[in-house]
Amino acid sequence: LDAVRLHDRTERLMAAEALARLGHAPPASALPALRRMLRGPYAGPRIAACDALKAYGPDGSRAVPDLIAALGDPRDDWFFPGELHLLGGPGFSPGGVREAAVQALLTMGPQAEARLLQDGIPRLATALEESDEMERAHAAVALGYLGRKAAPAAPALARAYKGAGFALMEALRQTIGQVGPDSVRALLHVLQDKQVRASEDRVGYILLLLESLGPDARAAIPDLVELAKDPNPKVRTDAVGALAHIDPNAKAVRAALLAAAKDPDALVRQRAVRGLARLDPPAKEALPLLRDQLADPDVGAAAAYALLRLGDDPKAPAKRLADLLGVEECASDAVILFQRLGPRAKGAATTLIHRLQAADPLVRVRAADALLAVAPERAKPAGPVLLKILEDPGQNATARQMALPLLLQLDLPSRNEAPKLFALLGDAVLFPPNQQTRYQLLELLRRMDADHTALREAYHKHLGTDFTPDSLLDTKDRVN
Repeated sequence: LDAVRLHDRTERLMAAEALARLGHAPPASALPALRRMLRGPYAGPRIAACDALKAYGPDGSRAVPDLIAALGDPRDDWFFPGELHLLGGPGFSPGGVREAAVQALLTMGPQAEARLLQDGIPRLATALEESDEMERAHAAVALGYLGRKAAPAAPALARAYKGAGFALMEALRQTIGQVGPDSVRALLHVLQDKQVRASEDRVGYILLLLESLGPDARAAIPDLVELAKDPNPKVRTDAVGALAHIDPNAKAVRAALLAAAKDPDALVRQRAVRGLARLDPPAKEALPLLRDQLADPDVGAAAAYALLRLGDDPKAPAKRLADLLGVEECASDAVILFQRLGPRAKGAATTLIHRLQAADPLVRVRAADALLAVAPERAKPAGPVLLKILEDPGQNATARQMALPLLLQLDLPSRNEAPKLFALLGDAVLFPPNQQTRYQLLELLRRMDADHTALREAYHKHLGTDFTPDSLLDTKDRVN
């Protein structure tokens, strides 16, 4: 309390931060000094004062006028050299005084919040037009704390996209997403601006923002349908992606997605096919179109995913996706698609079981991974295949490493395999230095109820710990 009244700026800052960390409201006698700190020239002590005021709750209401005034203060991030590292108590706001002031006001009860909505939002909306990019970003972040109550600032938030740099665009993206449907019309209005339309990146960023709003952006569907016909393929791609996430089942959106699936540009077709996968129920005309797309080298995988997701005959799409397990550039994506589909792609199990016999060990491992995702009850044949890959030092090292965690999801190998598995613990190729997959192999042996004497020796040698019958994988820092 004595230090917060001192003339030395650094001592005042540190005292205010200490008050914020008390765990309870500071004494009322500190309020006048904290209010004076709020009116100071530098951001550090002012943010520290806001942090301390948050602890008062409604008892700090005398500071409301000072906090409201701080929302319109252009000295939002005037940090004195060396003071920034002194901040950092609970609730520390690196986003400037405005963000810290909004946080403090929201702790002071309904009357303080009403003042914030009435007098604070106009000040923050005005701050969005300042010349300094970071101060505009801080104002946007501060508005985000109000969620949908910040709707009156939606036009100002949308206008701020003109000429915005990355930091400001990211802050605007997060805040507009929290404001919700009230921002849609404002964004569409900005899209008509010639300066914005001249930049495909700015158009794309706004379309991505509308996409992130999902069903809240239904009012934008007519405009997006028109943009899906834009001469610029990037704009078409982003517009189709937004439509697919907002409401793929709307009549106008279905028609736009079906048209875009025949677009000459591959990226537009990909977005459209992904959108068609979201239809529920599937459009009758979509299934024949997607079957035709299976042969398209650019969108075949997406079409296969869509057909499996929509419940079509799994034979052809399952084969198309399974074929990609052997294409290095696409294999990981194919496994991920099977994982996303889960039991909906159960019809692909037979195809994946056949792939367990492929010549390439990586294909066999990926097929086992996909099979566990779509039909774990039919994955038993994968166990011997994976074990053979793991135990053979002549096999691909990546395939052997991938096989180990999958074995933990299958029926345990016979205890007769334990000696071979113990021998693998010294395999430098399978277990490079500092790699934690040894935990997985030891966990497999533990589950197999392998010889406890051998396990005790292995624990001491490779882990430096005593053997315990508890799972090795329960501790987060031991999971690969």
